[in-house]
Amino acid sequence: VTASEDLEKEKNANGNLKQQLHDLQLRVASLSQSENDLLDSNQKLKEMLERLKHECRHARSQAERAQADSEKNLEDKQVKWLEDKHKLTQHITEIEDKYKVTKEKLYRASVAQKKRKTLNDNKQK
Repeated sequence: VTASEDLEKEKNANGNLKQQLHDLQLRVASLSQSENDLLDSNQKLKEMLERLKHECRHARSQAERAQADSEKNLEDKQVKWLEDKHKLTQHITEIEDKYKVTKEKLYRASVAQKKRKTLNDNKQK
């Protein structure tokens, strides 16, 4: 094998190595770009996650406030209902008492009327 053939083989090998190096550099650049894209996507996802967590906390807080308001409103209505019930029960008792008194007066008046009638009837005989 001659020196020129050896030189030619070395040139070919060198060219192949340069091509492989270039291909590897392209792959590294592509992988670096992919890594940067993934890092950007990851950052955006983290920001979205934080925003969604905040919205969730806010929604939960609103729901808890609404539930507390609803429970308070229900409690207020129950208290009002009980107060109204008590007033009505009291009013019914007062009316029943007046009815009993009036009934008793009517009974006594009726008895007195019967006595007067009996006395009148006896006087006329």
